[in-house]
Amino acid sequence: MANELVAKTSAVNPFGLQSLAMKNPFLSTGGMFTKDLPEYLIDAFQRSVLFLEILRKRGNEEAEMTSRPMATVLRFEHDVLVSGRSAAPAD
Repeated sequence: MANELVAKTSAVNPFGLQSLAMKNPFLSTGGMFTKDLPEYLIDAFQRSVLFLEILRKRGNEEAEMTSRPMATVLRFEHDVLVSGRSAAPAD
């Protein structure tokens, strides 16, 4: 009896783990990914578009800041004491 059980399980799976075996998710009959894949792809595309929009806005802000003669992020009146723009690079 025990030998028959071992032979039966080893024919299906050499380790006898048929209860732990997962179904193929890519099968069209009841596969999890066939239902959820379109939703996932749409969500990934939308997130990619939003990420690229953020990068575009940041790039535009940087281009606008560096195009000004005295690029600064300060929001109040101030006097420039020393400017590093004319300093020679250290060798």
